[in-house]
Amino acid sequence: MIRKPMKKIAVTLLVVCLLFIAGCGKETPTPVPSATSQPTSSSTTQAPASAVQKQESAAASAAALQQRRTVALKALGDVLGNKTQFYSIDSARKLYLKDIKGTDMSSAFQSEDVITFKMPKFAVVDMDGDGVPEVVVELDYGSDGGFEVLHYKKDKVIGAYFVLRGMQCLSKNGLFNGTGGAAYNYTEKIRFLGDSYDISDQITQEDSSYCYHDVPVSENTYKVGGIPVLENNQVDWHAYTDAQIAKWVTNRPTSADPKPALSNDALVARQNYLDGLVHNSALKDPRDGDSYDGAGTIGQYDLMRGYYQAWDKELNKIYGLLEKKLSADQMDALRKDEKQWITIRDERGLTVRKAWTNSFGSYNAESADREQDIGLALATKNRTFYLIDRYFGDTSQPTTTEIIQKYGLKK
Repeated sequence: MIRKPMKKIAVTLLVVCLLFIAGCGKETPTPVPSATSQPTSSSTTQAPASAVQKQESAAASAAALQQRRTVALKALGDVLGNKTQFYSIDSARKLYLKDIKGTDMSSAFQSEDVITFKMPKFAVVDMDGDGVPEVVVELDYGSDGGFEVLHYKKDKVIGAYFVLRGMQCLSKNGLFNGTGGAAYNYTEKIRFLGDSYDISDQITQEDSSYCYHDVPVSENTYKVGGIPVLENNQVDWHAYTDAQIAKWVTNRPTSADPKPALSNDALVARQNYLDGLVHNSALKDPRDGDSYDGAGTIGQYDLMRGYYQAWDKELNKIYGLLEKKLSADQMDALRKDEKQWITIRDERGLTVRKAWTNSFGSYNAESADREQDIGLALATKNRTFYLIDRYFGDTSQPTTTEIIQKYGLKK
């Protein structure tokens, strides 16, 4: 997947012209200017004008973000107040929040389509880091229930259902704890792709295996070693009342939410790129359904392999775009980091395969292949989202090399 460095091209007027003409027909996301880029002019008389231009640009970005935020919060408030419907990803139809039935949310409720959910509370938090908050509504049904995540998407609100324990630990930066039981825990980030979504893992615990951004770490590092494990809820929950909806959604103060790291233009461009991956969200996440049943079917093998190949294709695409955008030094560092990550990815696939074989034996090699593809697919998806963030200027996540140096298991 890693390509050889491009040869330096002699800078001549003719070559520049030819490169410009050749590049006009290529469609790539609009590159976000580097935060460290400097004006090309050294004239001191240009400095004041440049400074004013930067201030105006920042002000325009803030105004555009505030406009997006205001429109989104009004739409979210209307859905919470049952004035308008939202599009349920899980049932693939429009619903009023008050009309949600069990089978609209999950097959786990089986035939309980007439159950009535209580909605005792909601939280407002920017879960995908686009500068606009989502609303998380608790759905209470005795010992069951879950959470509905409401997200504003251009001219509508879409909703995604998460199981009961999925949002009980929710951080102010949008990370949440998914869980598959006592032996399986994941700190995750949601990404909205078109009218659907997918998730990427930040921290994982699978049996006695622990990873931070897919890099294996010790149990002690996972529990007390400094990585940001989300153990307790960190957001404010509000009673589900008209007054609280008006206060914390419709009229939500700007100061209530962290300032995004990227400009509005970069946030919008990144989301547009993610929307182009909507076909991947239609594929089955390997942790859904029967992927750990120990037997499987031929259809499942094809499904897992297709899921892995789809994300591997996207990873190669964004990696190629980064080759065109980054400086030689930046690309050299990324290339070295990518080699480290490939080793980690392959090791994760083998670890998952070994765990399956230890649990179910070696009687079915195709099932072992499927489980290995699961490990490869999840690591590849996580890395793809990381590279997309990097491309659009979000460097908040540590590199694989940094994690290995600080937290990685010593061999």
